[in-house]
Amino acid sequence: MLCPHCHREIPESAFVLHEVHCKRFLYHCKDCDELIPKTQKEEHISEFHSKENCSYCGKSINKLKLEIHMKNCEAKPKECMFCGAVMDLLELIRHEDFCGSRTDFCEICNKNIPKKRFEEHLQICIQSLDNLELGKRQSENHIDTCKKKPKLEYN
Repeated sequence: MLCPHCHREIPESAFVLHEVHCKRFLYHCKDCDELIPKTQKEEHISEFHSKENCSYCGKSINKLKLEIHMKNCEAKPKECMFCGAVMDLLELIRHEDFCGSRTDFCEICNKNIPKKRFEEHLQICIQSLDNLELGKRQSENHIDTCKKKPKLEYN
C-alpha cells in the first residue's frame, strides 16, 4: 500500500503501524519534497530554505542559491573594459558606450581611433603593415633578381 505521508510502498501487514509512525515523527517539507525527522524541522528550514538579502540588489534569495545569484546579479559592480572604473551593470552599459567613444592614438597609422574599435583597428593596421612589408620584400627580391640577370644587348 502507498503511504499518503511519505509516498512509499508499505506492506499491508505493517501499514497501520507505519502510517502512525510516519505522521508522528516525520515532517514532509513542501519546499523540497524531503522527509525530515520532526526534531530536525527547524534546522532543515533554517539551513536549506531560509532567505538572505543580496547585498547588490537587495532581493530576498534562498540561502543555498545566494552565492550563484550574487555571481550573476545584474546589480553586481563590474569594471569598465576601457578605463577600469567600477559600477553596476545598468550604469556600466551607458558608461562604456560613452567611454568607448573616446579615442586612442594609433602609432602605426597616426590616427585617433575610438577605444571601442581600437583592438579591431590595430589588427587591421598590423595586417596592412605586414602586407606593406611583404610587398617591399617582393619588390626588393624582384629588383635583386633583375640585377642578377645578364643584360641583353641589342644591336
